[in-house]
Amino acid sequence: MHALPYTEAVQQNPETRTRDWKLLSYMPHKSTTQLGRLMSEEFKFEKSLMKTIDEQLMRIFGKKGTSIIYDYMQNALSLQQDEIPKRLELFTEGLDKFLSSGAKVVEKVILDDLYTGFGQELKFEEGYNFADYIQALKARVNKGNNNT
Repeated sequence: MHALPYTEAVQQNPETRTRDWKLLSYMPHKSTTQLGRLMSEEFKFEKSLMKTIDEQLMRIFGKKGTSIIYDYMQNALSLQQDEIPKRLELFTEGLDKFLSSGAKVVEKVILDDLYTGFGQELKFEEGYNFADYIQALKARVNKGNNNT
């Protein structure tokens, strides 16, 4: 089974969005409008993240190499492509196992592109891992959206 580009993967697995809506529905302190905005912001960020990961893997490894990486993630770690934004630690683990020391270079390329895409500066912090940088960016982006 070959991996699909992210948009196709989400179209074939609509349960991801449904699951997220169910989780948000358990937040009674938020109005429906607030929940919708939160969900929309979350979805946009995750879509940008997956698009960046996909584009950078394709740029570095080509279509066939990227497909092999996604297949490895799916077969060895039970990590579906559309689950990567929610399971960043497992994605990082998969890159480390598959690419060894090359994983850190790939992570840096992805982070550089993602931060640039959101108009943010990537500053490396001691003790941070890939998922930490993604969460920090997400917090900055959400904070910026809440100030408007």
